Amino acid sequence: MFVMKATLLWHACRSAAAQPRLLIPVLLVMMYNRWNEILVPDYGFMHLELIPMLVGFFTYKIATFAQAIQDSIPTVGNREA
Repeated sequence: MFVMKATLLWHACRSAAAQPRLLIPVLLVMMYNRWNEILVPDYGFMHLELIPMLVGFFTYKIATFAQAIQDSIPTVGNREA
């Protein structure tokens, strides 16, 4: 079972390295997995949820994109005639 997880992890890292835009979500999933598998049972840390982590990340990305669009469009009040 561990060998299969390690193989899947290796393939995920290789494919994420090929596309840097997917690196952060892959790292979040890996961190989530290790946190809940090791730290929660052994040390009693709080359990993490994957969906809120990913929703938060993608909400941030959408907000950053919207801000970039808003900054690139000149406002109507600043036009000089």
